Amino acid sequence: MRTSKILNGVVLSLLGFSSCKEKLELNAPYKEIPSVYAVLDVSSKKHIIRVNKVFLGEGDANLMAQVADSINYPEGELSVSLRHSGGKTYTFKDSVLQTEPGAFNTTQRVYVNYESLLTNGTYTLTIENLRTKNKFTSVSKALSPPNVFGYNPFVAPYYPTPAGSPPNNPDYYIDYSGKTTKYSVKFSPNLSDAQGPKIYNLLMRLHYYDSLGNGSKNNEYIDYPFNNLYLKDVVTIGGIKFINYEFKGQDIYSAVGSEMSKRSDPNFFIGRKMYKIQYFVYASTQQYLDYLEYSKPSFSINQTKPIYSNFSENEAIGIFTFRFSTQIEKSISSTYISTFATNENTCQYNFFESDLDLPGCQ
Repeated sequence: MRTSKILNGVVLSLLGFSSCKEKLELNAPYKEIPSVYAVLDVSSKKHIIRVNKVFLGEGDANLMAQVADSINYPEGELSVSLRHSGGKTYTFKDSVLQTEPGAFNTTQRVYVNYESLLTNGTYTLTIENLRTKNKFTSVSKALSPPNVFGYNPFVAPYYPTPAGSPPNNPDYYIDYSGKTTKYSVKFSPNLSDAQGPKIYNLLMRLHYYDSLGNGSKNNEYIDYPFNNLYLKDVVTIGGIKFINYEFKGQDIYSAVGSEMSKRSDPNFFIGRKMYKIQYFVYASTQQYLDYLEYSKPSFSINQTKPIYSNFSENEAIGIFTFRFSTQIEKSISSTYISTFATNENTCQYNFFESDLDLPGCQ
């Protein structure tokens, strides 16, 4: 009899990267093969590992995937630990989180640890099924973070800017108001460090508030994402090598206008005002880069693709590796705040000028 195993692929949305769900058909008898997603953030004190069952059945796989017991191991059945080459062991405890509705049940069992990770040496991840006695291991090098700070906007002071700060100092306030001006956000990739990141991503988040007639405010934001960059994309500026993200001022206005067109004004709405920009930088390893390559959709005639695994003997499906993330906030200059009130892409959405005038489209 032919049976099928449906792999619970992990949906990745942190850091600005993507993955996919894949179907795996096997004729062999059932064998325990967990699906693991363990991309640990060296800049965080909360580390989450997701382990799902690859399940077997003859019924409707879509219906089975909606049953929590089909994809989750029972509480206490797995032992999940991380051992550093220096001897320290990190123990992960069972927890449950709720995910967005989709192909799989929204209740997901995860394994959590709250300790700081070292950024050198190697780690061994061990997942043991205490009932079946099966063990699944993977080894990964620690990740040395990139040198993000030192270049604008990653320089102090951060939001909120201290009172009395020089209003036209670009290190204090962000101004992307030149519509045809080319701007950049850059940082050093630490090319001399073999354990440094190999893939990077940047996200800019523009924060605004909606002013309401009852005197209250609704805080909102619009995300402006950039594409992934790799070590091959490194550029030299002034003799220094950078990961460099470039954009024109008009690109921001267009993105804000496009997103605002999808939103409706709240009740008692008077107007809205931009007030800060948040910058998120994500970086990860060669293993993660390989994982993304495996996960890309295939456009060839042959749709058969290998399933990624960096576990010993491919006994588990999925990935164990590291990433880095950081974020800072910067105040927006009064000039830049005001331009959202008059730019042709954003003026119809009732943005205030910096002095709270509401000129509308000219």
